[in-house]
Amino acid sequence: MSRRATVGPSSARTTPRANDAAVAPAAPSRPWRRGLLAGLASSLLFALAFPPFGVWPLVFVALAPLVAWARTAPRARTAFLVAFVTQYPCWVILEWWIFELTPPGFVVLCAMMSLYPAIFAVLVRRVARSPRFGAWPNVVVIPLLWCAVEFARTTLVLGGYPWFALGLPLIGGWESDGTLAQSASVFGLGGLSFVAAVVNGALVDLYARRSAGAKAMAGPALAALAIVLGNAAFGVFVLARRTTSPGPRIQVMQTNLSVSNKNRWEPEAQVRDTSATIRASYDAFRAAVAGGERPALIVWPETMVPGQGLERQAIDFTVKEGLYPGSAFLDALLDLVRATDNTPLLVGSPAFLGLRTEGQRFRWERQYNSAYLVIGELPFPRYDKLELTPFGERMPLISNFDWLEQQLLAVGAPGMSFDLDSGEKPVRFAFDAGVPGRTPLRVATPICFEDTVPWTCRALAYESGERAVDLFINLSNDGWFGPGKPSTLESLVSWAEPLASAARSWERFASQGGREQHVLHARLRAIELAVPMIRSANTGLSVTIDDRGRLVDWIGRDRGHPAPGEGTIPGTFVTTVPLVDRSTVYGRIGDAWSYLLLVAGASLAIFARRPAATESAR
Repeated sequence: MSRRATVGPSSARTTPRANDAAVAPAAPSRPWRRGLLAGLASSLLFALAFPPFGVWPLVFVALAPLVAWARTAPRARTAFLVAFVTQYPCWVILEWWIFELTPPGFVVLCAMMSLYPAIFAVLVRRVARSPRFGAWPNVVVIPLLWCAVEFARTTLVLGGYPWFALGLPLIGGWESDGTLAQSASVFGLGGLSFVAAVVNGALVDLYARRSAGAKAMAGPALAALAIVLGNAAFGVFVLARRTTSPGPRIQVMQTNLSVSNKNRWEPEAQVRDTSATIRASYDAFRAAVAGGERPALIVWPETMVPGQGLERQAIDFTVKEGLYPGSAFLDALLDLVRATDNTPLLVGSPAFLGLRTEGQRFRWERQYNSAYLVIGELPFPRYDKLELTPFGERMPLISNFDWLEQQLLAVGAPGMSFDLDSGEKPVRFAFDAGVPGRTPLRVATPICFEDTVPWTCRALAYESGERAVDLFINLSNDGWFGPGKPSTLESLVSWAEPLASAARSWERFASQGGREQHVLHARLRAIELAVPMIRSANTGLSVTIDDRGRLVDWIGRDRGHPAPGEGTIPGTFVTTVPLVDRSTVYGRIGDAWSYLLLVAGASLAIFARRPAATESAR
């Protein structure tokens, strides 16, 4: 062998060191069997960390089994396939609610989500065999690789899908004050995933060095312990500071309508449902006034106003042409405002610009999913949704090709149409809420999915690095999570009542999990930006969240319910919003930390390639 070929970190070594196993891990004798067991363990642990299970401490161990095996996988192809196959069940569990909307789309989305842990497994193996980085401890390598892959998935690839980041469950359960999540106000969600991944990496190091003695194991253990304790200490410090002051009282409405109200809301049902919401709004307002707690604003969920929106041109056109609904719903909303002593009304509604008819069909120039502040006279202030929901309002990449989109919808989601336009700029509402020193009150209204998108909420809350709003109000339609009509799974096993009953129970359980996941994201946005948030959601969960991500109010709390669990029923609550004046580092600089981790992780993966001579020598 040539002199050049033998030069390397392990070439002249005769005495093994504690980290030799990290340079050239030994391949297991049965890679597929061990890989399947390790991958399935990671898949199950990851799924259990999220709602509906909510065993959030599992994020500290969820990656470890897969990582420990991937480092020793005999081939990159083996690492990829084993990780892909074993992670698929995790996404089946967490994304189950999508199956009822579009079974083909459900299969494809689960496959897309499984690609990322599979890529991560390949990168782990690559770095573990690198002469340059193979000796690096996993407590360093794993956070860099995981956070790079996760940030690509949640933010960059196909517009990003920000759900199910490793660090999200660190917020904790309903009763938690979110101590471990407060560092998101500096580092964002990427910082929380980094903390969780550090512990996973340390566990792999401890396992790999278990026979090398306590001294070899001390470094990774102490590094992980220092980061976790430092993160917790920062959370304790932030929570100890009292910076809130009482804000306005706001009346929040929760409806219980089928998600089909977006697509197939029949005129009779529109009149019935809207009338019921108006009556409930009026009754709740009068009850609050009688109790000495007059609301400064009434809030309805997303798309609860039927028709063609509240634009003057659209209403004038339908009135002139004698078309349904004309001005009926506008008049009803204005009647409610007058009946509640001119209290502003924030509602979710479609918005049609340039409305006209061609033959027997409506046509338009632009259509938005919007929030209107019904106050004064037309035109009302309007915010148009900036970030359309992937697979619900748009198909990533495919929506750029109309014909292809229509064909795929016809196969995967008959009856749905993706014809919405994205809003062009952030819009913030301002009105007098009667709060001393807060005139006007500045409100941003992320719609539905948008409260899970950190960059959109930051654009709404901050302008040129300065805080621009006092409060988020999220209008949402979480009827997408079900359950509604008998599920497909229930129908498949309807011949056996015990199985059908189990299917119904699972559907309810999974549906509640989707709603709880949505609330977790809302809590994190409040922490990141120090902006309290109210959620008004069709089918729930409607809650109030303070600037540190703590739940302070929800439907049912006045009746002794210890947690927000009254989804899928109509209800209302009047809440006092705690306001603050502070800003956050994350609000000013955004995802700078996550981009830094992306660059570091990508560099680690790229430069881990072996030189040709070393590769051939081995």
